[in-house]
Amino acid sequence: MKRTTSIFIIAFLLATIGCFGANAQEEKKKQLWYCIEETVKPDMWEQYIKLSKEIIDICKENSFSFPYYTWNGRPLVYELWTPIESLNDIEKILEEWKRVVDIWGAENHAAFNATKLNNYSKTCTVRDDMAYIPENPNYSVKDPLYCRWIEVYLKSGSQQEFEEFVAWINARRKIHDYGVLCKFAECGIGYDTPSYLVFLGHESLAKYMDYEISTSDAYKKDFEEYLSKVRQLWVRPPKIFDYNLHWELSFSPVGQ
Repeated sequence: MKRTTSIFIIAFLLATIGCFGANAQEEKKKQLWYCIEETVKPDMWEQYIKLSKEIIDICKENSFSFPYYTWNGRPLVYELWTPIESLNDIEKILEEWKRVVDIWGAENHAAFNATKLNNYSKTCTVRDDMAYIPENPNYSVKDPLYCRWIEVYLKSGSQQEFEEFVAWINARRKIHDYGVLCKFAECGIGYDTPSYLVFLGHESLAKYMDYEISTSDAYKKDFEEYLSKVRQLWVRPPKIFDYNLHWELSFSPVGQ
């Protein structure tokens, strides 16, 4: 069950979906997430993957305290997302990383850093109260997860109106028995604000696109009406990314 939940959040997500990790989190309406984003040098990708897997082994052997879920939505950019209780946890995560890399050794750590162009950090808060979870999903959660991430940039002060439009389209989705999971998050540190993330979870990009094409004309009409409303709130067009979750580059502490 926890693996299934992880597949969907921010999973965010999206897949991210409720919350990766502890059962206590499942009852929450909001979940804060912290991300370390790593951009890899094109000629060092294989070395980056190899060393990332070595770090996971070190984390397992030395009881690293925080899970992280690695998503890739842009070439050579990997995002390690971790659920946290508050911004104070960021310092704890950094301390944990220092402990682990000290065990790994300065030479290995230097070699890993040499594979990357830069690091970047950001946060978001997944809002379960904004989610649409289909009664008859058009996907199998046992398969590798694909997720469409949409960054929506809003005019200042338009958040409530945007959330009302989301509630409206989610109600229409339920009427039309729309089969794709939809999750939402408020963007935080590292993003332009106000902005939201929209997560659409499925098995693969191809299956997601096939399903969208197959939806009824009535649903497509409602969705166009929704878009006409939210466009009035945009400060610029959204950015759309196609993400995949990499379990082989993700880590979960024993017992989670």
